[in-house]
Amino acid sequence: MRDRAGSGDEVVARSNAIVLRESKPVQHVPKQETPKEYAARVNRVLDKISQHGMSSLTRDERRLLEEMSRKLRDQ
Repeated sequence: MRDRAGSGDEVVARSNAIVLRESKPVQHVPKQETPKEYAARVNRVLDKISQHGMSSLTRDERRLLEEMSRKLRDQ
């Protein structure tokens, strides 16, 4: 009897480890941004660059500029 209880605990522990290993963090899905909202966000970043320089940008702001640059090149 003892072996069965122990092996059941092992199975549960292994299955929990698999679930934890395969779980992906839940990501927030942003609402779709209108072109006007996107332009306003880009303009805020450009204003920040004018006032404080490129070094003041966050990682997300830099990504926004890279995304905008790609879109303009692909036109």
